[in-house]
Amino acid sequence: MHRTTLTFLITLTLCATFYTAHSAITPYFSIRSQGLNTPRHLSGIIQKIFVPHDEPLAGTFSAALAYDRSFDHKSITECLFGNSCCPTITISGSQVADRENTDWLADYFYLPTDFKSSLSFKPRIDNVLLDLNFYIDLNEWADGLYVAAYAPIVHTRWDLNMCETIDMKGTNSHAPGYFTPDTLQRNDLLNNFTEYAAGCITGPIEQTVGSETFSITMSRLNQARISQTSLNQTRAADLRIVIGYDALRTDRCLFGFQGLIAAPTGNRPKGNYLFEPIIGNGHHWELGGALQANSIAWRSNDEHKQLILTANLSLTHLFSSRQKRTFDLKGKPFSRYMLIERLGTPIQSNLKGDGVTPSAQFKNEFTPVANLSNLSVDVSATLQAEFTAMLTFASRKCSWDFGYNFWGRTCEKISLRDITPFDNNTKWALKGDAHVFGFDRGAAGAGPLVGAVPLSATERKATIETGTNFISGATVAQAILNPRVDNPQNATGDASGGASNNPLSAQPDAASLTIQTSINPVFISACDIDVCEQRTKGMSSKLFTHLSYTWADQDRWIPYLGIGGEAEFAHNSNDHCDDSCKDSCFACALSQWGVWLKGGITF
Repeated sequence: MHRTTLTFLITLTLCATFYTAHSAITPYFSIRSQGLNTPRHLSGIIQKIFVPHDEPLAGTFSAALAYDRSFDHKSITECLFGNSCCPTITISGSQVADRENTDWLADYFYLPTDFKSSLSFKPRIDNVLLDLNFYIDLNEWADGLYVAAYAPIVHTRWDLNMCETIDMKGTNSHAPGYFTPDTLQRNDLLNNFTEYAAGCITGPIEQTVGSETFSITMSRLNQARISQTSLNQTRAADLRIVIGYDALRTDRCLFGFQGLIAAPTGNRPKGNYLFEPIIGNGHHWELGGALQANSIAWRSNDEHKQLILTANLSLTHLFSSRQKRTFDLKGKPFSRYMLIERLGTPIQSNLKGDGVTPSAQFKNEFTPVANLSNLSVDVSATLQAEFTAMLTFASRKCSWDFGYNFWGRTCEKISLRDITPFDNNTKWALKGDAHVFGFDRGAAGAGPLVGAVPLSATERKATIETGTNFISGATVAQAILNPRVDNPQNATGDASGGASNNPLSAQPDAASLTIQTSINPVFISACDIDVCEQRTKGMSSKLFTHLSYTWADQDRWIPYLGIGGEAEFAHNSNDHCDDSCKDSCFACALSQWGVWLKGGITF
């Protein structure tokens, strides 16, 4: 075997292994607030604010018009999909001959069993914002006291840029019993995954088998949708107030303390979209403090030129915020896109499994897991830190700032607030690739078709890649018998409404193919929601610079104008979570560049 071929095969093997084992993904992409940007706030004004105490400076007002844009779409894709080795996701039906064990099962998406396509993503976030800043000395009340306020107004645009390439459109109809009691025709199915992800609907499907008419609801995806266009949001990010006190102030240095509070004016996550636009910090109140130090490292003899060193360290706590997020099931990445079936009572058509009546029976409705797992939660973070180190060269009219900024947020704490979907009498279970109808052909199982009987078949071990029946090596004839549903038992029933225990067939036109049902079915509960292993933290480093010009010839109102830029680099790590969930948290932040035009007036 050629070395190139061997290398290619090894790469594919490692890629598949990584993707299968990797569960560190987040259904919600958490960002650093657009309003938390100390470099932009301090640039161009340090020499105006931190002047010797005896100079007549009252304050400054500034406004920055800024544009930010993400540049590392791969890191965002890794956070959302965890597939850094394999940048595409393949969608394939249960009867595609060459489907891989990492393919998502097309059957879940109301697609044919012979459908195949691939998905690729290039996520992008960009922001246009007007950052309004205000600083004023309060020396008349207390020497060294000051207050500052920051109020950015943001327009943000988030685009997942999903592209679907269709390899096989698929022509198969779904066999009787798989979704509906009769054949589910190809023209009643969706055309591609894009339609499913966007929330397109098919059905309801009405079919008559025997003497009974069934209406099957095939609900659309309402939560965690993937938009085919960019999603926009416009509002204030968060209102940040700083109350500071200069404890030490000399001719060449300054050291002070700050109290910080941020009022949430941004939007709350709702979980309606996988990549939903967020402005602000997730609607958290913040409270904390900061230390700031300034030192004049060098000053010219005429005191018109100076070199200023600035350091600022802020620490805040993010208080609990009520949010809605769409979660996966434990140990089942991307299960939010799988299908679940509704089960309930009373038990009809005398359904039994080896003589035992099931606790619930299929009630003619399918829906994506996301529609059930979109839940209200309380989210908080113990600590958010930002450190800025800046060097400023200032003359009488010009200044140049250059510096470094670090931002970090500890792991989220998430607790379920509302489990209403699991408190009522409606029961939901994973459908997987189970057939949900059996067929009554009389006492011997070989007579004419009497009718269809809803089963109680569930598949708790199904994943986004596969159900439990159409496993590798299984033929269609074997899989349609439901051999690996939960707690399989031979199904019997009486579609005529009587009390007979007739063997139920897997096909309406085939005798002696007894189908299995679950005794008993396994339902989804609140304990199955994966809240713990989908938490994130954030960390990034930033380099920034700013050039400013001041019209210093003015006496009272002194205008200034400058231009700046920054490059922020995320420190992301998708570590595999342990079963105990003690430390299951991974870093997920945004890499982006930005430019701004900043002007203001000192008075």
